[in-house]
Amino acid sequence: MAPRLRYHLTFFTTFLAVLMLSCTQEDSLTGAGSEIINIHDPELNDPDGNFRSLNSRNFIKGGFSLPLESDSTFGHHFGKREIMVGSIGNQNMLGYAGFYIPFRDTTKKYKFNNDDQLLSAYLHINADTSHENESSQTVQVYISSPKSPNELVRFNPEDPLLGTATIAAESKDSIRLPDDLASAMYDIVTFNRSGVDSTDLPAQQFAFTFPDSSESLNYILAPYITFNILAKDTIQHTLRSISEYTVYEKDGDSLSQQPVSSVSSRRIAVLELDLNQIYDSVYNTSGTDFEGILSGRFEFEGKPSTELMRKDDNVSFRYILMDTLITNQNTLNNLFSNITTPVVIKDKNFTISIRAALQNIIRSGRPDSAYLYIQTVGSKNHLGQIEWSTPYNFQAVLTTIR
Repeated sequence: MAPRLRYHLTFFTTFLAVLMLSCTQEDSLTGAGSEIINIHDPELNDPDGNFRSLNSRNFIKGGFSLPLESDSTFGHHFGKREIMVGSIGNQNMLGYAGFYIPFRDTTKKYKFNNDDQLLSAYLHINADTSHENESSQTVQVYISSPKSPNELVRFNPEDPLLGTATIAAESKDSIRLPDDLASAMYDIVTFNRSGVDSTDLPAQQFAFTFPDSSESLNYILAPYITFNILAKDTIQHTLRSISEYTVYEKDGDSLSQQPVSSVSSRRIAVLELDLNQIYDSVYNTSGTDFEGILSGRFEFEGKPSTELMRKDDNVSFRYILMDTLITNQNTLNNLFSNITTPVVIKDKNFTISIRAALQNIIRSGRPDSAYLYIQTVGSKNHLGQIEWSTPYNFQAVLTTIR
């Protein structure tokens, strides 16, 4: 074979092999294939010097998590079918049930007559049987001041105690409301029968708080109220709540100094990447720039918290790589919402592709750092806390070909 033809075939074979390497690894989210980069060194079969391999274990400057300071707005869960009550591990769950009674809707929703008589009213607290509740736990219920949906659930020890309810695996319990509270709610529910135009009046609200008085975690369905009314016959009407809960971390300040992700408190881990190590390989004194990234793989380890992980939990995570540090929760949630396929956590070792994002960062400028944000999602029990740790390893195949 002629030398010139052999040269072109060698170059084409090398380029094709590296291209296939990139394609097979780019979308893989497991550890499989992570050793291929170590075995296949493109420089060995690259006569033109168009390819370069990179393998670094010092790619991480440091790790931390958001919020940077104790901030329970991250752990606020609004409008849920169920609420978490009690405590587990380093977290306290404070539940809330708000009852919103708009004036304008009551006459359509509740068909009362003027001679109806309120006999009693009950707050119903039922265990969520789809979760593993602790056996026979007592939950305290307090009558609290209504709050806006954006406010955190907080407990005021001066609020009056309504009573206690027993929560177990299959339990259903109820607490009779005091007559004055029941009458006040009933009067508002039955208001507007006189024909008064009250369209512009604000909604009346009543609320109940479930403090973290229990040393165990319990799941309860959204509480509801029943009014027992004496009309022609004894009838019952139901008023359902909008439920919320807020997760408070006992050690939030110390957790912020560690790369930790949590489903319940919604803490987001951040790993800071040292891009200068890449620039040393991308740019060199010979004037040849290896700005093309054919493959970029990042390996790391996730250690689940034994206290905040149930045996039947399947926790997933989503990740974003950016060249800016973002601490606002809403901004990060909007970014994460665009990721439709999270990675399921089945083992403690992970290999993810950061090629595309890293390529964009390098070509748009030369920042010293990039930030890898990791959010845990999708837990059946709304639990799961992961600490991301060493060994961190970055492997890449660089090329001069654009």
